[in-house]
Formats: sequence, C-alpha cells, structure tokens
Amino acid sequence: MKYILILILLIFSNFYGLTTFPIMLLLILMLIYCKQCILSPPKYAKKIFYFTLFVAISSIPAYLFRGQPILASLRASTGYFLIFIFFLFLKLKINKQTTEKTIIIFGTLTSTIYIIQFILLQKGIVFLQVQENAIELATDARFRIACSASIFLAYFCALNKYLIYKNKKYLIILFITFLPIIIQAFRAQIAALIVFTIIMIYVFWKKGLFKINRIVFLLIPSIYLLLQIPIVKEKLEYMMDKQTNSTQTFADDDYIRWKALNFFSSEYQKSPVEYIAGSGIPHQGTFKKEMENIITEGLFYQDIGLIGAAFIIGPISILFLIYLFLKPLSFIKSNNIQNLYICIYFLFMLSISFTNAEILRDGNFLIHAIAFYISYLCYKEKKYYNQTYAKNKTTSI
Repeated sequence: MKYILILILLIFSNFYGLTTFPIMLLLILMLIYCKQCILSPPKYAKKIFYFTLFVAISSIPAYLFRGQPILASLRASTGYFLIFIFFLFLKLKINKQTTEKTIIIFGTLTSTIYIIQFILLQKGIVFLQVQENAIELATDARFRIACSASIFLAYFCALNKYLIYKNKKYLIILFITFLPIIIQAFRAQIAALIVFTIIMIYVFWKKGLFKINRIVFLLIPSIYLLLQIPIVKEKLEYMMDKQTNSTQTFADDDYIRWKALNFFSSEYQKSPVEYIAGSGIPHQGTFKKEMENIITEGLFYQDIGLIGAAFIIGPISILFLIYLFLKPLSFIKSNNIQNLYICIYFLFMLSISFTNAEILRDGNFLIHAIAFYISYLCYKEKKYYNQTYAKNKTTSI
C-alpha cells in the first residue's frame, strides 16, 4: 500500500514538476471519490475547509481589482487545495504505520533526487526546474525541489524512530535527508533544524529513553565526518561568511526583506478589501505581468514568508493555516512520545516560514496533509485512551 501512496504523491506533485498532468482535474476527481468523507468530516479537520474557503475568496479581489478571471485564480490556488489529500488518506483508512513508512520512503526519495540533480548540475545536466544561471553557479546554485517539506518530515520522523528503537537504518535516513538541507545553505532552516533536533533529543534524554553518552558518541564523529565532505564544508563556510560579512541581514535597513515588507504592506494593494481578502494569486494577463515587474525589482512576497502570503491569499487564510499547524500541540503533553516528531515538524515549518515561503512551496501541502493526517490518528489514539481510562476507572470504583 505504501508504494501506491508514494505513486499518488508523485502524480499529484507532477513527478517533482517533470510532467504536466492537470492537477486541478485530478483533485476534482479525488474530491468526488472522497465525497462521503468530505460531507461528514471529522471535527478535528474542519478548519481545512475554512483555510481553503478563504484562499478561494482571494480570487474575488483578483477579479474585481486586477482583472484576472476567478477560474484562473482558482487554478493558481491548486497547490493550496492539495491539502484535501487528507481526505483521501481518511477514505482509504491508512493506518499510522503505513503512513509513517510512506513519509520516510518519499522523503528519502526526494532527498536522493535532489542530491542527484546537484551532482549532475556540476556536469551541466538539468532535469529539475532550476534557476536559469544554475549551471553557471555550479556548487553555489540554491535550487529547490517540489515537496521539499517531505525532506524535513522524513528527517524528524527518522530521528524520532532512532531515539526509540536505536536502529542504525534511521541514521542512514538522517544523513540522506540532511544533505539537501545543508546543500541549500539556508541559514534559518539549518539553525531551526539544529534547535529542534536538540529539543527532541533532550525530551528523550529527560524521560530516560536516551543516554547522554550515546548522544556524545554519535554527534562528535558525525559532525567530524560531515565536515570532511567538501560540499558540506564549503556551504558552512559560505553561510558563516554571509552571516558575518554580508549586509543582507535584518540589522540592515536596506535588506531586501525589509524592502519587500514595506512595498507589500503599503504600495501593493489596489483596494482596502485586499488587506482583508488578499489580492489573489497572479496567474495570467496584466496581473501576472504586474507581478513579474515587481519581481524584476527584487521584491518577492515569498521572501517574507507567511506575512507575504497574507497579502496574496489573505490574512484570514494564514490564521487558519497557523491554527492547523498548532492544533497537534494539543496532544504533546501525553506520555506517548512516539508522536513527538509531528509536533516538532509543524513548529519547525512555522519557525522557518517568516523569512521564506517554505510552507507554501510547490507540493508541500501534500506533505502537510499527510502530517496532519498522522496528527489526526494521534488525536484519535489519545481520545480512545482517555475514554478507556475513564471507563476502567469508573468500573473499578
């Protein structure tokens, strides 16, 4: 079953952007297939509808003030609507074990393809969508891959599994998923990854499930071996140099992200309505050309992450999205830390998505949907445990 699920993810991500399947049509067919689950959704998942509803509403200002047809805006919003994959997993009644295996395999596959493209890029061979000057930049190229969130989810899932079972195969997965992260050399991502890795290890150590000497034994040689890899060493030196010598930091008033924030908060809107509903997603016609002109000035709404996205799909959509990401924290207090990685994943994605649009990248809502589905299964487990405990307690009395 897990390989069927991986194929589904590949199809809905257009095989990492290599094909051109009509995803909107596939999504409509999937919604028809999952009609019963959608018409009677679990209470835990109802906020998914509110999020997608307000994303859809943003197409109205795009039509009224920017002349873009509503259908074009909805087509441009397909990537957000992929969160409905949650209902496909619900319809198929996929168990947690199968879902976790799917996550690890798909995340490892995504990482492997990214690494292969990076290696081939040095030889002038390109098969993924990369920047125009990627071949010229060689090892300095910082391209992205669809479903990039699967790398992070697989990383935290594998870390969680290793801390529980101490199986060395999970260390291999950690290494494979960590390499694309270091190759991309985004400071915020790497810093957040280190912080949340330490938090996970600390939680397991605090509960006596992982010894401090094992941590030291693993970390020191692992760091040493990583530093022996030329590209890792080069990327770390690049990030250190950028942090210490570059003017592109938040301390600089001319930092491009400050400029983007000032522009999108004060000059971008054509009507006060857009502050509430968003402008819609540029997809065609004059609206698309207008955004292209803005981009040529180096102003990307993606550079200011969720704040930038609020100007496009509306702040209400973003608030519901944040709610969905924080909802799994409701069961983090339980003693079952097998589910810790889900909470960590959502917190990690939020933490890195105010200086970039990682949450919103192509295909990532497929991954968020799967993570949310696991959080729903965890919620059901906790609810069942509480009900059983209460029943047994009543019976014993």
